[in-house]
Amino acid sequence: MQSRSERAQGVRSVLKLAGDQLVLGFMRGKAHRRDQTIRGQHVSDLDFSIEQLLFDALREMTPAASIQGDCFFYMGDTERWVVRAIDGRDNFYQQNPYFCISIAYTSSQHVTSAWVFDPLHHRLFEMDDGQVSMNGLPMTASTRHALNGACLDIDCVRPGAQEADWYRLRIATNQGVQFRQRGCCNLSLCDVAAGQSDGYFDPGLKVADFLAGQAIAQAAGATASNAHLRLPWNNPMPCLVAQRHLIDPLMAIWPDLEQAVPL
Repeated sequence: MQSRSERAQGVRSVLKLAGDQLVLGFMRGKAHRRDQTIRGQHVSDLDFSIEQLLFDALREMTPAASIQGDCFFYMGDTERWVVRAIDGRDNFYQQNPYFCISIAYTSSQHVTSAWVFDPLHHRLFEMDDGQVSMNGLPMTASTRHALNGACLDIDCVRPGAQEADWYRLRIATNQGVQFRQRGCCNLSLCDVAAGQSDGYFDPGLKVADFLAGQAIAQAAGATASNAHLRLPWNNPMPCLVAQRHLIDPLMAIWPDLEQAVPL
């Protein structure tokens, strides 16, 4: 059985291999044909090949653990890998350079380790047993104390957005909040962890889609509205993660979210 440090090194190695493939695929641009559909998302052969690479490496490291991805699933014991081979898929295929690979390792439904790799900009975010880093250097969430001037990444301005979402965004804007729509939830959450933004919000994400990024942001000192995540992780739920001084005023704008404490 591998030690924790050996497992982490194995994940870093396979992320480097998968990241190299992803960058080469990105350079090909729109040559990829997204002619297959997985869980309502259009994917290409590249999605399958990168996830297969990750899947095989994780199976070799922990043969008994479950693995949950977009294209593949293996049911093992209660320990589970949750994999997103291309997070920010629309960005990737539209040649917007903001996408990543994310991996979370869970035991008894608790995230014990998480990795988010931005291969284009050579940024590796890691969380292991509550310790968080980017490229091996410690990081912490922002120290902003007021909404005025805060920067919040969002992924909720999409077709079919509810009028209530627009109304609440207007309230936040009137209080001085600036919004960015980035299109990659795990990488946006890591920017919260690194203090490069003050928060992230999406009203309806599948838990598996933000599991790694939220764990990293919480370990860096951010607070989440939904820290008590439970299976099934494919069910959508709101994701609000922000610097701890901002969570209460943001919860006042989105009062239907349940506040939780930092990890």
